[in-house]
Amino acid sequence: MQKGLVSIIIPCYNGEQYIDRCFKALINQTYKNLEVIAVNDGSTDNTSQILNKYIDIFKDNKIIFKIINQENMGQAGAVNNALKQVCGEFLVWQDCDDYYENDAIESLKNYLEQNTDMDFVRGESVSRDSEDLNVILYKGKSKYPNSRKIFDFYVFETDSYMYPGIFMVRMEFFDKCVKNREIYTSRAGQNWQLILPLAYYGKCGYLNKVVYNYIIINESHSHSVNKMKDLLKRCNEHKDILFHVLNSIDMPKRELKNYKKKIEIKYLKRKVRIILSKAKSFLLRRKNDRD
Repeated sequence: MQKGLVSIIIPCYNGEQYIDRCFKALINQTYKNLEVIAVNDGSTDNTSQILNKYIDIFKDNKIIFKIINQENMGQAGAVNNALKQVCGEFLVWQDCDDYYENDAIESLKNYLEQNTDMDFVRGESVSRDSEDLNVILYKGKSKYPNSRKIFDFYVFETDSYMYPGIFMVRMEFFDKCVKNREIYTSRAGQNWQLILPLAYYGKCGYLNKVVYNYIIINESHSHSVNKMKDLLKRCNEHKDILFHVLNSIDMPKRELKNYKKKIEIKYLKRKVRIILSKAKSFLLRRKNDRD
């Protein structure tokens, strides 16, 4: 573990449109002691060629750059492979279509260095349109900025969105929470799998500063699920991921049972809302057709 080094994990799947912007933001960081670990997750576009282009560019900027090529496994599989290569004292992870503010890494690292009682820290983010980068959503200050325990926020999605790039964690603490640097391999939900063990065991600081730009891409997986069948399936997938994460955490059986019961209720309510919404839309269309 190299003192002062910040490791950045970036799963890349068919990211040819976005990698340049993502990497340029890293090169422009005010903090330069970086290790970038990019995972080419079986891309079928020019992702591999673009990653190779940056080998010399990162070297010229004195940034450690590692490329991992793998068959398509999804982001969780990409994260697992990247975690084995992490050498930094601190860890952040991001999506290749998003990008950091230029002082993001320095700001998050400074917070942890100045607040030694905090195990990890979360900043703020803005959501931007992929076409023109205009701000679509900025939530502003967290509803619970002074909360050190954020586990329930992220299980029940009651506070901040789980954008990947808003977190920085001390690797020494991460290794205590995520056994063998291995998360459950699923096609979605990797942020839950990374954040929830940290949130259960540790204390999270809060930095009231935008550090991360989350890009809304309409055709992306997370924004393409709209048919009722797909929405209901997604609820089951997310519940399954949460259950796997909870099972990996060393919590009392009664507490585990209570969380699982609440999660069952959470997704039951969500499914009912989905069905009612689709039924309402169907009836409205029928009415308009008759009129």
